[in-house]
Amino acid sequence: MWNKEERVGMAGPSGKKEKVDKAGPSGGGKKKKDVKKETGLGLSVKKDENFGEWYSEVCKHEMIEYYDISGCYILRPWSMAIWEIMQTFFDAEIKKMKVKNCYFPLFVSPGVLEKEKDHIEGFAPEVAWVTKSGKSDLEVPIAIRPTSETVMYPYYSKWIRGHRDLPLKLNQWCNVVRWEFSNPTPFIRSREFLWQEGHTAFATKEEADEEVLQILELYRRIYEEYLAVPVVKGMKSENEKFAGGLYTTSVEAFIPNTGRGVQGATSHCLGQNFAKMFEIRYEDEEGKREMVWQNSWAYSTRTIGVMIMTHGDDKGLILPPKVASVQVVVIPVPYKDANTQGIFDACTATVSALSEAGIRAEEDLRDNYSPGWKYSNWEMKGVPLRIEIGPRDLENDQVRTVRRDNGVKEDIPRGSLVEHVKELLEKIQQNMYEVARQKREACVQEIRTWDEFISALNQKKLILAPWCDEEEVERDVKARTKGETGAAKTLCSPFEQPELPEGTLCFASGKPAKKWTYWGRKLLEGEKMRSPVNLRLGLVGYYGSEVIPKKKTMKKNNARVYELKGRLKIMQAEERHDYSVETVDTSLGVTMKLSDNGILRCGEMMAYYDISECYILRPNAMKIWNIMRTYFDAVLEKAEVDENYFPLFVSASVLEKEKDHWIKSHRDLPLELNQWNNVVRWESREFLWQEGHTAHATEEEADKEVLEVLDHYRHLYEEYLVVPVVKGMKSENEKFAGARYTTSVEAFIPETGRGIQGATSHCLGTKFAKMFDIEFTNKEGKNELKAFVLAHEIMTHGDDKGLVNPPKVAPIQVIVIPVPFKDADTKEISKACSAVKDALREAGIRAKEDLSDNYSPKWKYSHWEIKGVPLRIEIGPRDLAKKQVRTVRRDNGVKADVPRVGLVEHVKELLGKIQQNMFDVAKQKRDDACVVVKTWDEFVEALGQKKLILAPWSDEEEVEMDVKRRTKDEVGAAKTLCSPFDQPEIPEGTLCFASGKLAKKWTYWGKIKLFRLSCCVMLFVLKNFL
Repeated sequence: MWNKEERVGMAGPSGKKEKVDKAGPSGGGKKKKDVKKETGLGLSVKKDENFGEWYSEVCKHEMIEYYDISGCYILRPWSMAIWEIMQTFFDAEIKKMKVKNCYFPLFVSPGVLEKEKDHIEGFAPEVAWVTKSGKSDLEVPIAIRPTSETVMYPYYSKWIRGHRDLPLKLNQWCNVVRWEFSNPTPFIRSREFLWQEGHTAFATKEEADEEVLQILELYRRIYEEYLAVPVVKGMKSENEKFAGGLYTTSVEAFIPNTGRGVQGATSHCLGQNFAKMFEIRYEDEEGKREMVWQNSWAYSTRTIGVMIMTHGDDKGLILPPKVASVQVVVIPVPYKDANTQGIFDACTATVSALSEAGIRAEEDLRDNYSPGWKYSNWEMKGVPLRIEIGPRDLENDQVRTVRRDNGVKEDIPRGSLVEHVKELLEKIQQNMYEVARQKREACVQEIRTWDEFISALNQKKLILAPWCDEEEVERDVKARTKGETGAAKTLCSPFEQPELPEGTLCFASGKPAKKWTYWGRKLLEGEKMRSPVNLRLGLVGYYGSEVIPKKKTMKKNNARVYELKGRLKIMQAEERHDYSVETVDTSLGVTMKLSDNGILRCGEMMAYYDISECYILRPNAMKIWNIMRTYFDAVLEKAEVDENYFPLFVSASVLEKEKDHWIKSHRDLPLELNQWNNVVRWESREFLWQEGHTAHATEEEADKEVLEVLDHYRHLYEEYLVVPVVKGMKSENEKFAGARYTTSVEAFIPETGRGIQGATSHCLGTKFAKMFDIEFTNKEGKNELKAFVLAHEIMTHGDDKGLVNPPKVAPIQVIVIPVPFKDADTKEISKACSAVKDALREAGIRAKEDLSDNYSPKWKYSHWEIKGVPLRIEIGPRDLAKKQVRTVRRDNGVKADVPRVGLVEHVKELLGKIQQNMFDVAKQKRDDACVVVKTWDEFVEALGQKKLILAPWSDEEEVEMDVKRRTKDEVGAAKTLCSPFDQPEIPEGTLCFASGKLAKKWTYWGKIKLFRLSCCVMLFVLKNFL
């Protein structure tokens, strides 16, 4: 297309003009060696020469960042995007299987952990323990989950009573901590990692067996269809199966360069062992008490490491198109006197066309790097396809494509580019899988004798051998092959067994063989990490092999201690509080009023946990959280904020400190990152939140984003949760510590007379930039949104019947209930209910029918009212005859008979009306509770009446502190909530209600200390460093 002289790049990082040779086999520009040294691009080692160093270098190129705690890694946006794509696929598939998402706490009490000793024995050395909060020792140490069987199953025994409660299928996306090991490896072996874990319970073994294989097939699809990594499905040996399980199945990958097998994902049948330990029983249809059959299954971010090892080459990553966050990068290739702007416009137009077709494309228009440098940069990041556009391409109305997997180049007319690129990406995906499969197959060696086994092992082969399936023989093989590079072990016995001729003997024992089994060595742990800093901040330690550490062993065996992310100010943890709540015999109805705690439990939003102030988020709560997360993620994506994940453990404010690595010039700004995670602050224990952190070059950009984010939080409250809020500025006393200023959205609960800080958006100024040496940033800020979102929604809308969910966030928007009577055609009524539900679902309405035959219609009405479903549809014999249904609104109880024809549109309209009415009612209640005061006496009187007070104020910190002191009592002192942005007119000469000085602004005041809420508050936080 162009000769060498035509491919003259723009100024590179060194500031010099660089000539770039025509692209080689992989399409990378060939730079002069001295230039390459200056730019720091390219890998310093080859994959076949030093695999550990190669892997470390590839991972460090925007996949991970090394953290200052050994074995913990920051997942940067490039790797988080891969995890999210896999999560989206898997989450959709398990929902088809009627698996529901939930969230269980991070912490495990020693008593629960010890209950299943056989299970936890294998994890004991890896269990991290919380022993301190601040400077105080906890009376009873608390473990951090290494896995969640012992966390979840005590509650399965509470939730499963009869056969109609089965199957119970729950899943959670979370982080786990496994502490004790040496030589950690990014993605493959880390102290904290992200994973998905499913836990299900069935009435029969047949149902459990069927699900085990269904899930295993999904894991195979993740590896082979998304990551293009070939795997073998099979059964683990008795020695290698999950501790306490009946049997374990797995998908096994193999890394030819190392000759190592990798356990990719596992699906376990737990049998009834855990049911016995945790007394998970149900009453069958004949009234007998039976134990359930259980499964558990999980895959983790290890998948990303396996993908890197399988496909990466000496130029860096090679990403399969299905999981690449950028599938196509478009690079301009101008030269001197070329129409540079025309080329840039063509690049932008190409990206737009590809993006509109659903292809993840990005252009690289940076003017400080040469085309050759960009080729190498994007090759190292593994983008599957590169498109180059130069002057001749512009002239010929074409582009040049360069594949990352094999370097093949092609000139393509722009008129057919989109379809061609789609086809090319599919070919790349398939070719990557085929190449990996062929490499794997070339490493498989079938052996029959011990000598052949040893020879194949030394040649780094994946060994398929006949085996007698005896545990003692496997242990003997491990002992006889143990060395510096690790012992040989069984990987799995494949489901697709080759024919085993009669008389075939076990390669190791000489006994009759029962099956063919894959053998190999464990994956190398990789390079040794730098030693972690010896920190003395106090909180987490691990303790040898003891499940419950004794005080004497704490000091002796205590490893380096780290502080958990968040503020840790606590006295000491309570071992357990009584979570029993009195209910009526039917367990229906709310036995307490809105100001009490029962509504949260009855509505199946949460469950009490056996560690004080920790709560289980049940599927209803998680669905609301995920709906809000979907909305907010879309907002962040439009704002070009990238997802990432920082470790749970911190030695200092690492989240801010790490930006020093990533901000070097104005071209690195703005830096906008976000993560969804859990946080620990010991007074409220653990909660979920979203936190964003951004850095900008100017104060104006920072200020603008503060208000933009704050308005998104208002939108979340008012348009999703239909909770009215006030946007305003926090006082100097109430602003975020160290911030330049803090803005917030403030909610108010009329029943309690309390204000709640719903969300905050902080501008930090440059203080943190100075503190952490974040150079070049003219202004730094932080937007923090704190939203106790579920608690606010429940307290605002709940009534004495239970929850009232706004339609936009309701997990179920419409419940359809049959209302038969004696001699009615029950079957036809049930069919009509199912048909209505199906029609609503097809229209995108979250609908469900309740056809359970062991409860009366009235019981069902109460049950679904407690859960807060916005709209109920009833269908009885008369409705069937008249081709109509009856609708009943949860917000106001209004009933209406509606023809079946046109029902879907009517329901959509009705849900919109319910959403609007709930907001209007809540706003009216809030406004009725708001009073304007001008004097101290009026202020005190309004405070006693539980009012939201708007008062003129002198805006002095001493005055606010004096108001707090003068109003302090058992139910909490009065404080400023915020000074609203929409300020009423303040007449000249108006005096401060508290000091008598001239007033500067109107400010909302109220009591903010809530009654002790036994609820699971999930915290939304956006921290933006601006």
